[in-house]
Amino acid sequence: MSKDIGNSYSRGCIHDVFTKPQLPAWDVVECLIEVLGSRAPTTTPEEMLGEVHALWVLAAADSRRGSGGSPLGNEAVREEVEDIIAHLFNMRPRELTPATRFVEDLGVDSLASLELAMAIERHFKLDRKPIETFASELLCVGDLVDFVCQELRAAVADQP
Repeated sequence: MSKDIGNSYSRGCIHDVFTKPQLPAWDVVECLIEVLGSRAPTTTPEEMLGEVHALWVLAAADSRRGSGGSPLGNEAVREEVEDIIAHLFNMRPRELTPATRFVEDLGVDSLASLELAMAIERHFKLDRKPIETFASELLCVGDLVDFVCQELRAAVADQP
């Protein structure tokens, strides 16, 4: 398998993916999916990438929160959503809270809202419900985080 991946990742890195208790970085998982998917005769890596990414995000969130804490996935998803918003609106993630309102606090207009929606869909590989449909209902960062968590859980639940 390490030969198929090429020089991107060492044998030790691949070994760690399957043996370490911590989750590997997403780019390593994505590379493994491509290699393993190319070996599976009935599927392509593109068909499995969204489902595996949803599971990876939820597992990352679960490992970050430990035995207690927020609902499954909220903390990790919140961090990723805040990073995307901060990048798009040229600010620091720590300036955002779940109560930060898009229009009133950030001055998000319809074009910026569409850009944010597309960035979130692309990053989390959401394809069940277009986020633009719900944009008027997603008034603050917390609403968006809840929406993404709900969609990720639904994508996992929809798996056979």
